Amino acid sequence: MDPLVSVIVPNFNNATYLEECIDSIYNQTYSKIEVILIDDGSTDNSYEIIKKLEEKHRSLKTFFKENGGPSSARNLGLRKAVGEVLAFIDADDIWLKNKLENQISVLLSKKSDIALSDYNLLIEGKTTPSHEQARTDFDNISPLEFFYDNPLKGSASNVIITRRVYEAVGDWDTYLRSSEDPDYWLRCILNGFQVSYSNTVDVLIRNHSNNARSDNSRMFYFQLMSLDKWIKLLELHQVQVPENLLRKAVRARLSRIRYYANKMGRHDLAISTFFIGLNYFGFRFFDKLTFMQFLKSLKKNI
Repeated sequence: MDPLVSVIVPNFNNATYLEECIDSIYNQTYSKIEVILIDDGSTDNSYEIIKKLEEKHRSLKTFFKENGGPSSARNLGLRKAVGEVLAFIDADDIWLKNKLENQISVLLSKKSDIALSDYNLLIEGKTTPSHEQARTDFDNISPLEFFYDNPLKGSASNVIITRRVYEAVGDWDTYLRSSEDPDYWLRCILNGFQVSYSNTVDVLIRNHSNNARSDNSRMFYFQLMSLDKWIKLLELHQVQVPENLLRKAVRARLSRIRYYANKMGRHDLAISTFFIGLNYFGFRFFDKLTFMQFLKSLKKNI
């Protein structure tokens, strides 16, 4: 029997793209869905667009709240959802018509709780292959992989989960206004859930200037916050990791965070990432390459 899929759409100031997003959900070949649109305190003309969409799609469920970030909006949607399967799509993204059908098929055939599809990028109206989903086997994902890069490439828009996952993992972290997707997937992995991959391109993820990933300051601070949280999560779940491997993973994560500091021209913040590493591991944090990067950052700040 086909499960009901609750589709949760957080929106903040995406009036320009919202109708195309909602239409792509209702155009799915998999029709057993409920669509929950959460407006997160938009200040553009989203309200007018939403009212128009309520007329166009009579089953659309809409809720308005004060701004609290995408995780806050998703959490409200989760509390309103009644489906056995939970799906998310950001209000500026688009689903291709077979997205849910492909993912539900994988979910049921492999008896898993998380299904992941591939995606393309949508940049200024043009579709570009992402070339990101480098793996097809998601068995036995190591939590340390998240320190290097999110192994579940894309965004919340190309993943679905069962209600069982939500009941075990809980809400999205409202303190993270960026990096909230890999944080949630890491918590899923730490709770023992397996990921199944639908080797299909099912989502168009839109890149534009209003994306959170385009805000270097936001990416810097919230990735730094997530790093500290993830180290504590490993301890909480009693994940046994040799210190040399954890050091290597933290170095990689801090190098990634340092990139955003340098993009802002904030070499002082770049330097601070080395001291964060020192705080975790003392002088063992430094290998030859990291020490050379530290000296290079010091020179930039003189």
